[in-house]
Amino acid sequence: MKNRLLTKVLAFALLLSTLSMTPVFAEASPSKDKTKEPIDTAVVERIISCGGGYIDGYPDGTFRPEKLLTRAEAAALIAKLQHLPLTDKRADTSSYVDGWYNAYINAVVKSGYMKGYPNGAFEPNEPIMRGEFAKVLSGFLSGKAAPSPFKDMEGSWAKEAVDMVYAQGIIKGYEDNTFRPTCDVTRAEAVAMLNRTFKIKKATDGKISFSDVSEGHWAYDDILSAAGYR
Repeated sequence: MKNRLLTKVLAFALLLSTLSMTPVFAEASPSKDKTKEPIDTAVVERIISCGGGYIDGYPDGTFRPEKLLTRAEAAALIAKLQHLPLTDKRADTSSYVDGWYNAYINAVVKSGYMKGYPNGAFEPNEPIMRGEFAKVLSGFLSGKAAPSPFKDMEGSWAKEAVDMVYAQGIIKGYEDNTFRPTCDVTRAEAVAMLNRTFKIKKATDGKISFSDVSEGHWAYDDILSAAGYR
């Protein structure tokens, strides 16, 4: 998709003006399974609008922790956690917004938490990049900031945001001392980040029923907390 390349090139211009929420970021080793999957809008709407936690699993009993999180899904999770009103379901044709996510995107854009790209597109079905997510989160942080040790951040459009979230213990990076700002965020990484951002406490009881998340999974506790959040 030609807009994907434009997305990466113009992300800095977009995200300099993006506001955000609180702090959160947990990372695992990169997975070969980080692939973009076809979007079933009915399933996505059910997952985002679930009655339990702020995120749910799929009808087949899986959570799919390595599935990439789209920009629309990120907007929906933020809107839900921020308890934003979802009354505006109009399609914003200038931003190519027309789908299950209309109300969520309208809500986060109006609140200043996320914005579209300079070309007028929000790109709702594109995965959200790690640098983008860090920028969103950094807007909710205050206090100390310090240079991060990541060797791939020098000169990056996301450096200031990454320095902020790193300095406050929100991120750790990968074992090879990289952050990979243009890589995409998985569902497991997202809930870990969001739990820290909104200070969602670790679940003290219950067990995950998702067939693809064992107790040994690095994000087990975060997924449990997110799925059971009230």
